[in-house]
Amino acid sequence: MLQTHFMEINARLEKLYKVEATGKQKFFSKETTGLGEFINDLGRGCYVCNLIDESFTRYIDTFFKLFSKEERVRTMVTASKGVCLPHLETIVSAAPKKLPAANLRLFYETIFTAQAAYMKLIEADLDWFAKKFDYRNQNEPWGGAKDAIERAIKRLCGQKED
Repeated sequence: MLQTHFMEINARLEKLYKVEATGKQKFFSKETTGLGEFINDLGRGCYVCNLIDESFTRYIDTFFKLFSKEERVRTMVTASKGVCLPHLETIVSAAPKKLPAANLRLFYETIFTAQAAYMKLIEADLDWFAKKFDYRNQNEPWGGAKDAIERAIKRLCGQKED
C-alpha cells in the first residue's frame, strides 16, 4: 500500500514538475501548475497524523457524552487540576457543539472551577518562588514552589505534568 502511494505521488510530482519547468502554462494566466499546492497538501495528508486527529476527535466526543451522563466523570473533573491551556481551548470550543444546553453551563462551571483553582495555586507558587530569592526568605521552606516554573510552562504549553 505504501509503495503504491509513493508511485502515485512520484508520478504526480514528475508531471507537475515538467509543466512547471517547461513553463507550459497558459499565457497571461496567473494560474500555477499546482506543484506547490500538491506538495503542501501532501504534508497535511499524513496517515498517522490523520488517525491521531480522528481518535482525538472521538475522545472529545466520548468525554462530553460521559460528562453529560455520568456523575462520576463530573466528580473526577471537579477533583482534577483542570487541563493544559491548549486542551482547555479545544474543549471549551467544542462544548457548545457537543453538549446539550442543559449541561453546557454545568460543564463551564465545573471545568473553570477546577482550572482556576490549579492556576491560582501555580500563581501563588510562582510568587513564593520569586520571594525565595530575597535574602529574608532564604531559610524559609520552599513548599510547592521549587518546581513552579516547570509546572507553569507545562500548563501553558500542553506538556504532561507529573
